[in-house]
Amino acid sequence: MSGKITVTNKENDFSWEKDLKSLEECQQIYSFLKKRPPNFLKAYFIPLRTHNMLDFSKDFFLPRTVNHAIRKAGKIDYLAGKIFLILASIVSDLLTFPFRLITFIPRIISNNSKVLPFYKYLTEKKADQKLLEAKQLEVQFSCVIEGDSYTSAKIIDFVEIPKDKPPQETVTYKEDSKHGLWQKLEGTL
Repeated sequence: MSGKITVTNKENDFSWEKDLKSLEECQQIYSFLKKRPPNFLKAYFIPLRTHNMLDFSKDFFLPRTVNHAIRKAGKIDYLAGKIFLILASIVSDLLTFPFRLITFIPRIISNNSKVLPFYKYLTEKKADQKLLEAKQLEVQFSCVIEGDSYTSAKIIDFVEIPKDKPPQETVTYKEDSKHGLWQKLEGTL
């Protein structure tokens, strides 16, 4: 059994690689990567990013216009098409605003307790902080188990992770029975 995972932060071109030695770790990463992508229709009714004011305001007031329509309007050649796209997205944002107004407080409460499993995996494996600060990561995974090859490439969004709350460092001690001393073991939650 052999496997490898490569995680790349496209914002600063930083990569992290890890060789996978156990079947359990390969299965764990494969389960992270096979999950469905976020539901973009849900994003129009519920503000997804609630951990900082800039992202929250984009997702709360005009999510379609700010997050999608402006970027797509740059790809349209005709001025009339750009104007129509922006106006249509503003109208749809105004129509869905009451839903976002009702759902933003429960979303803030639920986001404060939420930790993405892949983010937790990276912190446990002591990945570099440059990866953990990214909004999006590109993950390439390959694993060979008993002659069968599994590969996956996926973009993972960390947009819902609070950036002002880094993982807490914990220090634990284990008694060394042979010498009667305490050994310091470091890890992250």
